[in-house]
Amino acid sequence: MYSNVHYPQKLKYHTSFGKCPSEVAGKLSLKLSKIFSDSSSLADLKKNIINEKLEERYFLSKYKIQFNPIKNKLYVKLDCPEVIVKVHLVKEGGLEGYDALLMSDGQLFDATYEVLLNSQNKKRQSLPYLSIPVGYSANKKQMKKISSLIQLLKKDFRKKYLSEIILSDDKSLLLVLSSGKKPTTVFFGKNLWSEKIIKVQKVFNYMKKKQKSPSIVNLTNLKKIVVKFNHTF
Repeated sequence: MYSNVHYPQKLKYHTSFGKCPSEVAGKLSLKLSKIFSDSSSLADLKKNIINEKLEERYFLSKYKIQFNPIKNKLYVKLDCPEVIVKVHLVKEGGLEGYDALLMSDGQLFDATYEVLLNSQNKKRQSLPYLSIPVGYSANKKQMKKISSLIQLLKKDFRKKYLSEIILSDDKSLLLVLSSGKKPTTVFFGKNLWSEKIIKVQKVFNYMKKKQKSPSIVNLTNLKKIVVKFNHTF
């Protein structure tokens, strides 16, 4: 770490944006370079990041900053979490709620973040939907659990088939998988979600190989999987 040392030559810097929207990350990189150029102190830079809550304001999941005094060059490496699903937060009684985005690290971002991604070509596919009660979203541990659960679905599977995830008020989980015009509703119940999310991929992929599209897969009892090929339950 280098502190309180000023260099006569102009500060150079190199940035890496990771999954961050380039417009946002570019502004932050310039801001960090300016702060360091004024103080020549990584300690002051770190303090500024914390005090101004720059990680939160610029949607960062992690960052790394290094300084090479010989080259007088600041290296800034930024990364942002990946968007997993669009979220609709439902108020009690089914009243109209509001929208957000669930990220790979379990954070909930404002829905306007998607506009930034689209403008920078960072979002390359349509996103599935997650519907949850507003109260559930206040629990960061639970949101991280949901994020981890969704990521148990392989990326190809999510991209091809995942349409919607619904967490009801009684904390029962339901998935809607879409294959062409025939949706498949998957009932998970209230427990063993991780085991069931792995199992449903095997069941659904097997059915696809057989060129079959079930309308319902009931996994509430993991020991007795029920598959229906009509719209009656």
